[in-house]
Amino acid sequence: MITKSISRGAVLIATLLAAFACSPKGPREFIVNDNTVIDLGIIKEADGPCEFVVLYKNETKDTMVAAQSRSTCRCTTPMVNNLPIPPGEYHRIPIKYNPSYQSGHIDEQVDIRYRNGVIKSFLFMGEVVPMKHPVTDHARYAMGRDFYSSRLLISLGLMDPGETKEVYFNLGNDTHRKMRVHFNLEGDYAADLKMRKDIVMPADGRDSVHIRFTMPEGVASTDSVIVKIQPVVDGKPTTESLRFKAVAR
Repeated sequence: MITKSISRGAVLIATLLAAFACSPKGPREFIVNDNTVIDLGIIKEADGPCEFVVLYKNETKDTMVAAQSRSTCRCTTPMVNNLPIPPGEYHRIPIKYNPSYQSGHIDEQVDIRYRNGVIKSFLFMGEVVPMKHPVTDHARYAMGRDFYSSRLLISLGLMDPGETKEVYFNLGNDTHRKMRVHFNLEGDYAADLKMRKDIVMPADGRDSVHIRFTMPEGVASTDSVIVKIQPVVDGKPTTESLRFKAVAR
């Protein structure tokens, strides 16, 4: 594993001309040294992946060849080849940063290990402006009345008598107004299902519900425990409902 070779506390943040916002005009190139932190400036999530190029000079007397690369986040991808970099030449390292589902301050690092054992670290920072995501990114199933759920079937599988399992599902309000949601539980084992039953969701809101269930004693082996979970939105039931299921072992 490549370890960080630069202490972040000792790094000097270089002013690289002006704050840089990634644009479709093409990747910007940054000439860096061991004490540089690249400032990408403002990045808009809606603009998609941001690409930039690091230029690092080989100041040794030997030809350097990159052997391995890594980054501190899967959102960051260094695109490194194994072409030789002669003494005095620059190693050109394209880097792609994906701001998807990122928000706020960026503080990332790319490490390059060369075949001679040298490790170089390149740090960059910036700020991601998030975009509004559709409700289906959080809860994909339309239940009716602009209410969404991430699940239609909540199955806990096989359970021993007295065994407890927990699960959750996501909710989404696809309106521009406040939504009051109540869950009616129907079935012989409704009382054994513990969950939050009343929720107030803000306009365009997202939420999640935690479920805790203990398999009752006395349920015959292979018998199913089924509970219908009916959402009621602003006093009216949705056209679709959820189904909870567990099977006694």
